[in-house]
Amino acid sequence: MVLVIALDRCGQAGEIVVEQGSGIAALDEAASEAARSWRFNPSPDGPSRVRVPVEFLPRQESTVPGAAEPSLDKLRAQYRAMQVARVAARADRTVEGFIPDPQPLAHETIAASLAMLEREAKLQPDSPPGTRVYVRADGLDITQWTLFDEGWAFVPALIRQRLVSDGGNAFMLSRGLCEAKRAGECARFEDFMRSMPRQETRPPPPPLPPES
Repeated sequence: MVLVIALDRCGQAGEIVVEQGSGIAALDEAASEAARSWRFNPSPDGPSRVRVPVEFLPRQESTVPGAAEPSLDKLRAQYRAMQVARVAARADRTVEGFIPDPQPLAHETIAASLAMLEREAKLQPDSPPGTRVYVRADGLDITQWTLFDEGWAFVPALIRQRLVSDGGNAFMLSRGLCEAKRAGECARFEDFMRSMPRQETRPPPPPLPPES
C-alpha cells in the first residue's frame, strides 16, 4: 500500500491519505494510525508531502466465500499466529525450502482437506503436472496447498505451506500428509519435502497497533 503524508515545518505527520490500499480496510486504518507517530526530516522550504510505501504482504483477495472483511482484532490474532522464531537467511535472502510447521492440519484426512479447499480456496490454473495447487487467503492467514494425485510414487499426499514471519523476513512453513498404501512410499514423501528448493523470503508485515 502507499500513503501520502502531509508534513508540517517540524516534519510531523498531518493529513494522511491512502493513495493505494492494501485491499483490507482495517490494515489501511492501522497503517494510517501508525504513520501519525512517524517523524520525517523537515523540508527547508516549509510544509511538504511525502509518499511512503508500506509493505504488508502480497495482496491477496479473500478466497473464503461469504467471509466478512477481517476486523482489526481478527488481524491482530492472525498476526500473532504468524510469528515464529528467527530463521537464518543467506545473503541472497533465501531460507531452507522445507521448514517444518508445528501447527497441525485442521483435518486428519486428505479427503476432508480437499473438501475444505474446494469450498474456501482457489485452484491455481498453472499447477504443475500431477498436482493441484490451491491458495487459501483470509486476511493475514495465507496458505498454499499442493495435492499430489497422480504420477508420483507417494500418492495421495498433500503439503500445506503457511506464510509466517520471524520479524525480519516472511516465508513458508510446511506440513505434509501422506496416505500412500505401499510400504516406504510415505518415507519417500518425507524425503521429497526435505529436498524442497530454497525459498525466497519477502518483507514481513509491520506490527499492528496494540489494543487500546
